[in-house]
Amino acid sequence: MDILSTNNDPYSCALPELARVIHTHLELKVDFDQKVLEGKAILNIVKKYENCEKGTIFLDSCNLDIIKVTDSNTGLPLCYDIGLNCSCGNIFKIELLGKNVLHKIEIEYRTSEHSHALIWLTPEQTADGKHPFLLSNTKYTYARAMFPCQDTPSVKTTYSAKISTPKDFRVIMSAKLRNIIHTQDQVMYEFFQRSLTPAYGVVIAVGSLEAARNGPRINVYAESKFIDESRTTFDENFERMLEIADELYGLSLDKQNICVLPPTISPKYFTIQCRNMIFVSPSLLRGDISLISSLAQQIAHLWTEHFVVNYDHMWLSKSIGMFIYKKFINRMPINEKIKEFLLMKMDRKLVKRIEGYKDIDILQNLIPRLGNISPNYLMERVPYEVGCMLLEKLQHELGGPLIFDRYLKLYLYTFLHRSINTQDWIRHLTEYCTTFCPTNEMVTSFDWSIYFFYTEPLIPNISITALETACFNLAEEWTRCDDNAKNIPRKFIEVTSYSDIEKIELLKYLYDSSVGLTVIKINLMSNFYESHESHTYEIRFRWIRLCIKNRWEPIIDTALNFAIHFCTPKYACSIFEDLYNWKEIRLITIEAYRRNEKKFVHETQEKINSILLN
Repeated sequence: MDILSTNNDPYSCALPELARVIHTHLELKVDFDQKVLEGKAILNIVKKYENCEKGTIFLDSCNLDIIKVTDSNTGLPLCYDIGLNCSCGNIFKIELLGKNVLHKIEIEYRTSEHSHALIWLTPEQTADGKHPFLLSNTKYTYARAMFPCQDTPSVKTTYSAKISTPKDFRVIMSAKLRNIIHTQDQVMYEFFQRSLTPAYGVVIAVGSLEAARNGPRINVYAESKFIDESRTTFDENFERMLEIADELYGLSLDKQNICVLPPTISPKYFTIQCRNMIFVSPSLLRGDISLISSLAQQIAHLWTEHFVVNYDHMWLSKSIGMFIYKKFINRMPINEKIKEFLLMKMDRKLVKRIEGYKDIDILQNLIPRLGNISPNYLMERVPYEVGCMLLEKLQHELGGPLIFDRYLKLYLYTFLHRSINTQDWIRHLTEYCTTFCPTNEMVTSFDWSIYFFYTEPLIPNISITALETACFNLAEEWTRCDDNAKNIPRKFIEVTSYSDIEKIELLKYLYDSSVGLTVIKINLMSNFYESHESHTYEIRFRWIRLCIKNRWEPIIDTALNFAIHFCTPKYACSIFEDLYNWKEIRLITIEAYRRNEKKFVHETQEKINSILLN
């Protein structure tokens, strides 16, 4: 079978060619005490063959407690069968009644308290420390653990939802809010999503969230501790990104909501791609446009994320999204040094990815033919940057950005809300080039296997950027100069005018230097970096690590408080490990962690315990 044109999905039990879900309606109650969602899923289904006495809908589920299944039109119970649990969940077969093509069924169910699709935080694990928090994690094959569905990229449906939660909580979704209904002790939020969306694009968050309106199409949601910072961080900068999106390919992005997640949640969940909502880490707060430009990558993927027919062809989403992101960067109102740095950073990720997994042959392919390996594990490891290199090659060979941008705009319009494979993409590109490109013969003779099934990794040319050179030279100058305050390099005094990215790179080079800094130098630097109100959390994190490395005692309380209250795995584990290696305060470090252990999610607890108990 030609892998370029495969449509089957080995990770799903669904058989949409027999019967397909076309609309999903969820009516769910959030139970923080039991850590479950309970209620019903109402599915509109179109059956392939008319006049069949019976038909079967094949769904995916995973550890769902199915209470009953009924025909919505007649109220009659439906026969169903749930197969044995496998690595990707259960096959859920439901017998449909009658000869009609259209069916509507109602599934009453309850999620498991151990569901992979739901992240439950205790009040201690949130920023405010007062109320619990829920975030769904439906990426790839996890949606089936939140609701019964055809959990494959090729099945896209409209959906609606009524989510009930106790008062004092706000519900947000990857859909438009239609209504809010208050009862005596509950609040029900109603949502609707008209865009066709795969199951993994249905995302929900519930917490004690406040809202701030930033312009005509931006709402920001965050806990009260972060709402003011969120409002100022995502003001005109984010609106400018949306304007660039409009200018690039004419696909206007309607209202876009930003949700700042609690600081305990791992960054791996910030890549959730869904309609109408972007989830971000509070590490971006207080950041200037050079730092929050990372949001441009999420905006780019809002267009491309849901095109693919199965996970073998995920490059059509990831790589094209990266390609669009590079165009975003070139249009951003940031200086050329920062643009060069951000673009080179993507190439470095490719090198790091290939070097880190070069012993796994399957990962050397852009179309990996994953087989029985979970996409949740491998999708983060396939070198999708190679697909971006392919697109840059095609853009160059076919006449430059003007011609290729016209093609890309047509591609986005043609396949929006549809499912395609790589062969569909090649066919569409060939047809376009035959009509509009002067060098169309290049496409018909192109050796696609070089990029899709290469045996030797394609490595881009990596160089040190001007921004990195300047930061490295300043770090070297600072480590070499004496402790006399009068001899502080002038450029270092001007560091307050640096962009956030430049400050981060400078601290990185100082931390990586083999030459330590004296207490006098750290004291002098503290005049620039100890002002917490003027720095992002990422800058504070790097400053804390630099101080710990150089055994600057005044930083100890600050470091512990930062790790405890801003306890993502990246920040907390690194700081606790650094403090643990400082023998004189090892006991203080362990005691501080034990007093606050409940603030950390289980994943972070395991990592810190392995550090402190080694």
